[in-house]
Amino acid sequence: MDVYPTRRQLLLKDFNNRSMTEQQIHEENLAIEESLGKLHNHMARRDAEQLEEMATFMQEFEAQKEEHRLAMEALQEEHRKELEELRKAREADKEALKKELLSMMKEAQGNEALHQGLVQPTLLNKMKNKLTLMHLLYLSSKLNPYLTSLQLVLALLEVLL
Repeated sequence: MDVYPTRRQLLLKDFNNRSMTEQQIHEENLAIEESLGKLHNHMARRDAEQLEEMATFMQEFEAQKEEHRLAMEALQEEHRKELEELRKAREADKEALKKELLSMMKEAQGNEALHQGLVQPTLLNKMKNKLTLMHLLYLSSKLNPYLTSLQLVLALLEVLL
């Protein structure tokens, strides 16, 4: 160029500079759009993976929840059976104690010492020991309602002596 460029030369130079700048901006925009597209794809893939992981986790959680529910039902059934066995044992003990009490009463009726009281003191001590042992047994199994009535019977026998 000359020392003093013409207006046309200046305009051409300015046009070339603008066009290069616009071309650079366009290329940068294309690179940014490509990066944004890659980022969008990456985020979509990551979201899909997270959703898949969450679905897997929820399936495992539901399976564990169902397994826990079944285990709890089995445990409840086992406890129910144990309680039923304890109730049956309690009833059997109650019947055995009732029979033993009746047999002791019959023994006492046949005895000459009946004039002194309803039951002999040795029989009463025997009954006390048995009731105490049964009381400890039922306290440990927390089934003491009928034992309270047996204690009342024992108290009545003591009063009668």
